Amino acid sequence: MAGMGKENQLAYRSYNSLNNEGRLRERNRRKKTMEDRQEYGSNQARIKDLCPNDKARIKQLVEDLARLGTEKEQIECDWKQERSDLEGKLSLLRKRQALLLREKSDILLILNNAHTDTQFI
Repeated sequence: MAGMGKENQLAYRSYNSLNNEGRLRERNRRKKTMEDRQEYGSNQARIKDLCPNDKARIKQLVEDLARLGTEKEQIECDWKQERSDLEGKLSLLRKRQALLLREKSDILLILNNAHTDTQFI
């Protein structure tokens, strides 16, 4: 710093000061986060600390959750099967529609030809 001008020395000190403040803030933030984690862990309620009614209620909720999960899987399976069936039916209907449109076109062509033939008679 001895070879620096006064203005450069002030800028250097200001930079170092800001840099040190940033490091200090980061260190304090990390320390606070660790303290929060430790405090949360030590004050956290545990199932063994609950009264029998609460334990029974939690047991019932877990059973309900398991039952609903199974029901959801069954419903999804049924839905997929029904969707597959409906898509198959839709495909058949589309093919039938295309066939009927071709038949209609053929009939109209025959009718048009017959109409044209009768005009020349």
